[in-house]
Amino acid sequence: MDMKQHGGKLLTKNYSHYYRFLTITFTFVSCLILSSCGYKEKMLKVYNNDESYCRYYGAISFFEEETHDNGNFLNFSSVTKIDDNNNEVEVDMRNEFHGNNFLIYSKNSKKVWDDLNPYIGQEISFVSCPVIFHHGYFPPIVQITFNEVDVLVFSDGKEALLESVNKM
Repeated sequence: MDMKQHGGKLLTKNYSHYYRFLTITFTFVSCLILSSCGYKEKMLKVYNNDESYCRYYGAISFFEEETHDNGNFLNFSSVTKIDDNNNEVEVDMRNEFHGNNFLIYSKNSKKVWDDLNPYIGQEISFVSCPVIFHHGYFPPIVQITFNEVDVLVFSDGKEALLESVNKM
């Protein structure tokens, strides 16, 4: 049996591989934790800035209530961006948001969901931030207007989003 001296103890070759595996795993997990800390700071910086948000108009193609800890899930078949001159500009969902999926952030998600009462084909105006922070990330919805009524007010949605990020 091949033996090595390590820290005053004799280790077999099998145990030295075990310690090497633990060291590599610990290093990898530490790197993941440290990199996620950077996301939190970046997210807070972007989400605190009101200029990071844009107004969009979209038709709901799929929805699910309470599919995520943060709130309710909406999917849009198409989205247009409302520019500074109040013109609608078609959005390439793959480039702008990396998909069609969004999460509604609200302190009272049940009330917002009931007031919105979503259905397939429903056209709503919403405010979101197109900055993508990591793979699998769902952009936030922090304001919703339907039939010219604010179902979710921007200040409430933004506050709920910032609280969610602070919990990371």
